[in-house]
Amino acid sequence: GGDDDGQDEAAWLVGAARVSVLPTVNGSTDYVVPLPWTDEGPGTYVEEFDVGRLAVGNGGTDAKWVRNDLHVRALAIGPDPDGTVFLLLSGEVYMYFSDDLDEFHSRLEVAVGSVLYQSLRIVVSAQHNHEGPDTAGMEGPVNHQYYSYMLDRMVLASTRALDNRVTATLHYGYAPFYYGLADSRDPRLEDNNVRVVQARRRDTSAVVVTLVQWGMHPENTLGYSPPVDPANCTALNNTTDCSANGRYLFSDFPGIFSEAMVDLQGGGEAIYVNGAIGAQVGPHAPVWEVTPSAPLGDGYSIPVNATIVERKTFYATSLVGQGLANFTYTIPLSESAIPFGPMVSNVTSFYYPMTNFIFKAGAVPTSALPGPLGSDDEPFLLGNVLRKLWFCEAGAPPTDETCTFDANYSYAQDPLSGVPYRLGTHGKTSVTYVQLGPLQFVTAPFEILPEMAVGLPPDFDSSEGTAKYYDDPEKHATGSGLELPGVVMQIVGPPEGYTDDQRMVIVIGLANDELGYGVELTDQRYSCALNGTQCYEAYDAGLMNYTGSDANQVSIAGSQCVKVLGSPDEMAVLYGIEFGEGSFDVANITCTYGQRPFGPYPSGHYEDSMSASMVLANSYMTALSNMFGNPDLSGMRTCSGAYCAGVGRHICDGCR
Repeated sequence: GGDDDGQDEAAWLVGAARVSVLPTVNGSTDYVVPLPWTDEGPGTYVEEFDVGRLAVGNGGTDAKWVRNDLHVRALAIGPDPDGTVFLLLSGEVYMYFSDDLDEFHSRLEVAVGSVLYQSLRIVVSAQHNHEGPDTAGMEGPVNHQYYSYMLDRMVLASTRALDNRVTATLHYGYAPFYYGLADSRDPRLEDNNVRVVQARRRDTSAVVVTLVQWGMHPENTLGYSPPVDPANCTALNNTTDCSANGRYLFSDFPGIFSEAMVDLQGGGEAIYVNGAIGAQVGPHAPVWEVTPSAPLGDGYSIPVNATIVERKTFYATSLVGQGLANFTYTIPLSESAIPFGPMVSNVTSFYYPMTNFIFKAGAVPTSALPGPLGSDDEPFLLGNVLRKLWFCEAGAPPTDETCTFDANYSYAQDPLSGVPYRLGTHGKTSVTYVQLGPLQFVTAPFEILPEMAVGLPPDFDSSEGTAKYYDDPEKHATGSGLELPGVVMQIVGPPEGYTDDQRMVIVIGLANDELGYGVELTDQRYSCALNGTQCYEAYDAGLMNYTGSDANQVSIAGSQCVKVLGSPDEMAVLYGIEFGEGSFDVANITCTYGQRPFGPYPSGHYEDSMSASMVLANSYMTALSNMFGNPDLSGMRTCSGAYCAGVGRHICDGCR
């Protein structure tokens, strides 16, 4: 491929490409007028996109401004001696659901042919860009025309990366970087390591592509109201409360990083993927103007002479992107290239109980709703196409033998709320593993927490650890009470021939699917679904596990809900014996409707409700452990190895 002579007997072929996924205007993506990052305007005003109304990922239902271009970037490595090619895509959009990606796979197979397609090990990761196009349906139904256009652009990026492959050497390294980054949910933990893989042309040493993984939610300007040109407000027929808040498309820091990194390395491509961003690891620490007297360093400590920049601005976001590029450029990479050899790859599908009632309601076809315009093929809210669900036998482990596909996408009206909801009990997703020498790529189809990716700091279980990592310990499981369902790095173990410190594990979040947060079961709480007085009475009767200053804090433990929902007949008998007639109904109602993404939820427990399943993390870790021969998950807790230096809490003035 590319302009090289071809593949030597023992050399990697590497290619990369980027393609705009910006919605077109008059058939073009070249309409955006560039602005300096010191200009806080929302960007180019757009009367109408060619695809019509387009919502913003975590914003409004109708984008009207575009701040900068948006891209999908692709990386292709291989073939290895067995013909396997690793293909990685990263898109500056909100989410990708697995069912929606089926069409991408179909189109890609047509584009490259069945023989090449069958050799591909594919990972598709959304950057979870909160200011990107809404590809999930969180802000209303997905724009199907845009989604189809985006899939075609993803195929184009893939084929270009495959066609651009040249003989290259692969190098890697990592170092912790803290600039602008902190966690805002207890326990406050981040995996601050920046992990880098770089491919260089073997003939000239020019950079082909730099792949970077880091853990920060791309939501730097979420909720920001940039100043608006009055002429735009006139065009919107709104001159009184005109606002661009939630109505602009913007790449956030990953897009800025990629552009800056390409400039620093003198060409090639630069690709960003999410690491462990779960439980609100994001832009919760200050940034400053980097100058000789206020250097960037590793971003941990704010220099004495630093000029702090207002955090929720385009300028501050640009500093994060540029700072990440500048820091990445200084990370020492391995002098020796990764040896050419067979890749190790595996894909394991697994079932999870769909416990989130709101997710079930969002997945019904639009024909389930009142009105004449409904479709049997389009979801009410979540996704571009209907999500597949299964009926799995109660009390048995969910497997292909115990689960039956719901081919009818069946639904019913909920008797309590009157809302239609899907009847399938389980969803299905997957985990992918690809190893190239010391590099181990592991996908997570959700927003994985740092401690589940790399482990807990050594001092976590001590009383000093509780004081260090918690702001409100009374609201959460602390110390040994926070039970991990597993640790990815410990499950996969070092590859043969490499030690723990020689390998580099790249956990890619929101990859090949997005199911929300995977929170430890022992740290989940769900608000009582009754009225205030009844909730306090339920707590006094022992039916709720926690109380607080208001009725929303009266809540039941997630571990209890798993029992209630998983074995309702058995639990009804036990509740009747211990608490009396009607007691089970109180617990069952709260557990059934407790995962409420739009609230109310107990303080500090928003993420519990933003998950498809209460046992999502447990299901994932079990599947991953099965892939690696069922290692004992119970002993996995504390991180080990050199990377532990970047695992912990960023403590600084102004950190949340």
